[in-house]
Amino acid sequence: MTIKKHRNTLSPVTALFENDRVRRVMNEDQWHYAALDIVRELADTDHPDEYLFDLKVREPAVARAMEQVAFPGPNGATETLDALPAGDALRLVQSIPSARAERIRLWLADTARQRIEEMENPELAVLRTRELYERKGYSRRWIDKRLRGISSRQELASEWSRRGAVESDDYRQLTNELFQHAFGMDVQGYRRYKDLTNRPGENLRDHMTDLELVLTMLGEATATVFMRERDSHGLDDLMAAAKDAGDVVASAKAEIERQGGKAVANPGNRLRKVA
Repeated sequence: MTIKKHRNTLSPVTALFENDRVRRVMNEDQWHYAALDIVRELADTDHPDEYLFDLKVREPAVARAMEQVAFPGPNGATETLDALPAGDALRLVQSIPSARAERIRLWLADTARQRIEEMENPELAVLRTRELYERKGYSRRWIDKRLRGISSRQELASEWSRRGAVESDDYRQLTNELFQHAFGMDVQGYRRYKDLTNRPGENLRDHMTDLELVLTMLGEATATVFMRERDSHGLDDLMAAAKDAGDVVASAKAEIERQGGKAVANPGNRLRKVA
């Protein structure tokens, strides 16, 4: 299938955070955004440095949330700037009285309204997720698999939590173990294979083909079954179940490739043709 990215489907928040003029860097497993760049993009001022200084004085809670973070600069140098993770960056946006910032505030208010509605009627969350994928150009067949995959992943993560996975690193290691044995690549290797960057919002699974999604679901569902049947507890047991589930996927993948005559792992991403 061919999937096209439509820029007009981006929310104003996504448009801000994916704006190349807003510098971002991974810091302590979170994306951090340069406060100065957000001010430059949203505030009605010719002097963003002075504006940010005044804003920090006026909004001490926002100022306290800022961290000094090193950003890559020209010629291999680094530049230390005030930076904020996404949630606190949105608090900064709310402190900027401009029309551009107001568009983001209105979007946040509408999103909050939707979340309240979803608490009262959870089915709305599924329908809205489906609509978002449709607006991005995905087929209904692909979306069905993606939504089932989300459910499978949540069930697996719940089992990991109940059986001893505690830190985010635990979940990362377990996922990498499963992917390594299933596809011969860990998650970051798979991302590189598909030519994905570490930009916010580039979820690996959103760039998988139907068959890649199905095999990923197979691995996660199998790992869940293995843990339950073996009554696995502790990280070592969970890693063993993930490895064995990955091996099951690898066997199925090899047979599909033998009979189909081509590799299952597809290097394409949704920014270009995906077979």
